[in-house]
This record gives sequence, C-alpha cells and structure tokens, in this order.
Amino acid sequence: MTGHLQVVTLLLRGTQPLPLRRRLAAIAGETAGHAAWLFHDLSDQHSAARYYAVADGATREAGDPALDAYVRGFRSLVMSSQGQARAALGLARDAAETAQRSATATTRAWLAGLEAQALASVGDRTPCLDALRRADTALGQARREEDPAWMYEFDHSRLLALTGACYGQLGKTAAAGQTLREALEALGPKRTRRRAEVLVDLARVHTQQQDVAEAAGLAGEALEIAVETGSPAGIQRVRRFRPELARWNDTRVVAALDEQLANAG
Repeated sequence: MTGHLQVVTLLLRGTQPLPLRRRLAAIAGETAGHAAWLFHDLSDQHSAARYYAVADGATREAGDPALDAYVRGFRSLVMSSQGQARAALGLARDAAETAQRSATATTRAWLAGLEAQALASVGDRTPCLDALRRADTALGQARREEDPAWMYEFDHSRLLALTGACYGQLGKTAAAGQTLREALEALGPKRTRRRAEVLVDLARVHTQQQDVAEAAGLAGEALEIAVETGSPAGIQRVRRFRPELARWNDTRVVAALDEQLANAG
C-alpha cells in the first residue's frame, strides 16, 4: 500500500497534463486514506495521522469533493474511537455537507450514519434520529453501479449495525438489542471484523440491562474474532469495553474475559 503511494507521489513530482495530474492526485488521496485506516487498525495512530494529512492534500489537489468527504468520514471514525467525540462530529458534519452536493446516494447514506453515530456519542438524541432517517432515505435511493470504485459496500446490514449502536448510546436498550441482533443475522455467520464490532455494541446493551453473563460472553466472542482476523484495533475495542463490567469483577464470566484479554497480548 505504502509502496503504491510512493510511486504515485513520484509521478506527481513531474509535470503532467492537468486531467492526468488530478487523476493521480485522486489515486494518491484514496491510497493515503486507506493506508491511514490500516495503520489505525494496527494501533499506529502516529502513522495514521501522517497519512491522513497526505490524503487531505491529495484530495484537494484532485478537486474531488466526494472522495474528500469519504476520507474525512473514515477520519471521523478514528477520532470517535479515540474519544474525541466533538471533533468526530465536526468532521462527520463537514463530510456529509460536502457529500450532499457531490457524492452518490450510498456515500451520502454512510456519511449521514456517521453523523448520527457522532451525535449519539454526545447525547444529541433528536438530531441523531434525524440523521438516521436521512441515512435510511439515502440508502433507499442507492444504486451500487453508480458508486465510485473507492466506495465500500455500505448496505442494509451495516446501517442496522450503526443504528443499533446509536440506540444503545441513547439509552434505547430494547430497540438497540433488537436492531443489533437483526444486524448480526443480516451479516451472516462469517467471523469478520464488522461482526466483532456489532458483538461489542450488543455486549454494551446487555451490560445496560445488567445481563453480565451475556455481555461478557459476547465480548469474549468479539475478542476471539479480533485475534483471528489480526485486528489490534478490535482487541482494543474490547479492552475499552471491559471497564463497563467493573461492577461484576468478582464473577466467573468476567474473570474468564480477563483471562482472554491477557492472552490476547
């Protein structure tokens, strides 16, 4: 990934016709954004920030606001995972506004969902629910064949997962549990990083309902998947969840989760 970016960067140092230069800059922006996300997943936040800075400059030179909005959307996710809720919300809103005029319905749906997620994290209930409705409306208008190659497949299962997580943060535990279980069913049985994320969100709902056995079990399953898929960020997600079980530190199920975490490294 970084080697590919170096080649494109070398090409940009030369004199190119403007259409070709913009295309190369778009490739550089997409690649740098992807590299930044991968470094984030590897828990190398210094490198992630450096590559996001490269992506910002490249997407501006490319004159591609939809791609710029897409990269900023992922950056808002990184900030959210680091507890920078207000910064994540600002990025998500800026990206959604930019995308409204330039991006496909799929991208607009995803970015509205990210805005909802950021709003839920700061407790803004009504704006969050409004953003979720906008995401659902846009997704209903989406046509996969219209999406650029860089747009990943944001579909109904992913919107369900995001909606369930928002409901959980807003204290709508019954709706959150039902929606997250629907998301798991839609995702299927494959043990993916996405599934692990949903399992942690569902574990959080069961914690709110004081069902510690189910919460610890779901977190343990998410941890297993994170280890299997080689995702340090997934492991860290379970570690960040663990303090929410502090009231039940002396239970067998929580002790078992602690052992799993210790073995995860």
